[in-house]
Amino acid sequence: MNSEQLSVRSNIIHQQKIPENIDILLINAACETGINIKNTDISFIIIGSRDKDTITQVRGRLRSDLNLLIIITKDVQDTPNPIPEEYLNRPLTSNEKESLCIDVIRYLSPKGVPYKWKAVKPYLESSGYKITDRIIKNGIIP
Repeated sequence: MNSEQLSVRSNIIHQQKIPENIDILLINAACETGINIKNTDISFIIIGSRDKDTITQVRGRLRSDLNLLIIITKDVQDTPNPIPEEYLNRPLTSNEKESLCIDVIRYLSPKGVPYKWKAVKPYLESSGYKITDRIIKNGIIP
């Protein structure tokens, strides 16, 4: 480590703060435990692991609220977030489909925006869900 890196490391260990001149801080597994970061201006944390203990340890280093936690993995998960029972085996309204897409499944576009029903439906079908589209008029299912 060079002198600047040693200074930043020392500041984090002893002052429990990331110096203001640091915009991005990379921490490896050696720092999963034993350090506390008390900054209140951290926008997000990115974690490069799916291991639940690692995620817990890394998130736990920040001793303040966090608006966004991003988990990046090398593998691709083929199934979406599990669909809660209340959405299964019954007709869904447009609002319920929207809520399912945005709040539950969170199948994200490359820009990080949740896809809407038109894109989510084939994704769900390819993941094993059976979907039947019907238009309900006046509470009557044709």
